[in-house]
Amino acid sequence: MNLPKITERQRNIINLLYEHRFLNRIQIQALLNQKDYKNTNLWLKDLREKQYVEWIYSTHFAEKTKPAVYYLGINAIRRFRQLNIHGEHILKY
Repeated sequence: MNLPKITERQRNIINLLYEHRFLNRIQIQALLNQKDYKNTNLWLKDLREKQYVEWIYSTHFAEKTKPAVYYLGINAIRRFRQLNIHGEHILKY
């Protein structure tokens, strides 16, 4: 199965999400030691489009100030299975 190509920083993001399960953009940015939020947002948007990460984001007016929460998507799980880095029993839902 051919998975969409991702950069080294994007691989770091999915590894962080594997370790921590749920993270928001601010936490990801701090763990990557990034000063500019625009790059982080760009990487996360690309990962969402390629289905490596999913997000929980409310468009309700009262909750719009909360940052989106990111978690692993189906292609990230497929990538981990393909690389056989983590045990099969860990990657099941």
